[in-house]
Amino acid sequence: MFISEDYLEFVEFAINQLHKKNINFGEVRYTKEIELKVIARDKEISEIKRSNDQGIGIRVQFTKDSPLTFVSTSNLTKKSISTIIEEAIEGSKTLSQFSNVKIALSPQSIIKKDLKKFSNDSLINRDITEIKDYVITHSSQIKEIGVSSASCGLAGLVSYKHIMTTEGTEIKFLVDGVGYRGDATIREMGKFQTYLDRQGGTFGFKRLETLIEDKELAKDIGNTVKTIIKGKSVQTGSYDVIIDPAFAGLLAHESFGHMTEADSVTNNSSALGDRLGERFAPEFVSIVDDATLEDGAWNFVDDEGTLGLRTVMLNNGVLEKYISDRLNANKLGTISTGNSRAQDYGYAPIVRMTNTCFKPQDYSLDEMISEIKNGIYCKGHAGGEAGTTGKFSFRSQVGYLIKDGELVDTLVGPTLNGNILEYLNKIDAVGKDFELTVDCGFGGCGKGGQRALVGLGGTHIRFRNVAVTGAKKMSMPKGMMMK
Repeated sequence: MFISEDYLEFVEFAINQLHKKNINFGEVRYTKEIELKVIARDKEISEIKRSNDQGIGIRVQFTKDSPLTFVSTSNLTKKSISTIIEEAIEGSKTLSQFSNVKIALSPQSIIKKDLKKFSNDSLINRDITEIKDYVITHSSQIKEIGVSSASCGLAGLVSYKHIMTTEGTEIKFLVDGVGYRGDATIREMGKFQTYLDRQGGTFGFKRLETLIEDKELAKDIGNTVKTIIKGKSVQTGSYDVIIDPAFAGLLAHESFGHMTEADSVTNNSSALGDRLGERFAPEFVSIVDDATLEDGAWNFVDDEGTLGLRTVMLNNGVLEKYISDRLNANKLGTISTGNSRAQDYGYAPIVRMTNTCFKPQDYSLDEMISEIKNGIYCKGHAGGEAGTTGKFSFRSQVGYLIKDGELVDTLVGPTLNGNILEYLNKIDAVGKDFELTVDCGFGGCGKGGQRALVGLGGTHIRFRNVAVTGAKKMSMPKGMMMK
């Protein structure tokens, strides 16, 4: 077992100290994170990372309505814990003298649970030589397809948390996950292109290995980048567009999901503020944030001790709910949706998404393509920009021109630009397939100076008549050698 109970006396000491101080509210959160990451590039190991981090974070509200203060320590001694508790109490007292804002948390049931989502096949348990051999072999398989450079990385994560509150909640949660990242770069005639794939989830290594083999990822990564380098530039204009599950996940999370986070609503920075009940999409379009997905990001419980939920933000085209923590839920007159999350013990929890996706419907990808006269199929995402106003610009890793229901040409980096609130109304088909990827060890969502593991994915989505711009083929930086 990865987690010993040596820490337990310090959590119990902390909660007992908080009770003795007769404060209005106190929360103790112990976390332990174990990570192993191994990356090979061009048949050689380029990175091995191991980490094992633990500590305690404490939140305190001295009196009813006073501000919450947060403190943390990695020094698990009773002296250290006593010191930070005094600091937290004094901080809450002091801040209350300078603030007229009354702070309250939404009501929450007392929960006592011991939760586990553990594969018993964690990458952490594997012999390091076996992992090194795997990533070297896989990167070699990509390289042998005829690309200039290739890499493969594997990451294993184990996360444990123990949360206790002065209200009486006590939750333990143990989970593990595994992640894969493979990429290939090709250089040809003064140009270069890169393509990558990510896979992962809260399951064990054997399942990931099977997924990689079933999808023939080494072959797919190598062959795809070889087609991109010969791809055509996109002519800027309006097209009917299909996006794949990876792109759809990015769109749901970055351009829509962040606008439904309750802190952006209560601070008036969200374009969806005070708009519950409005229709933004056809009735067959729904977007959910689902902490209960079996293999999704590990959010069966959040960092306030609230059990994770399946929250339908956009329900049959209508904005139905915001996602929230207890603090902002109280401001909105509702209850927490279990979306209060922190990077680790050293951070106070804030409102964060879990697994944000378009809900599948009944179209197949072939049906979507067959009904398009002039359009583009976008596969994968290469990031971009989005904000809480709804505006976004996201680039696809590779595109395919659709003419009269057929994929006819490869396109270089088509980019979708616009406002998600306008895009949603242009959806006319939602796929029945579903894919979810948790980028364990290789990515996550950044907000407020914190990183959080999230699940991205969903299904294929088709838009009618949306703006697409092209990306120029990339030139090699000065001094880069051609193959």
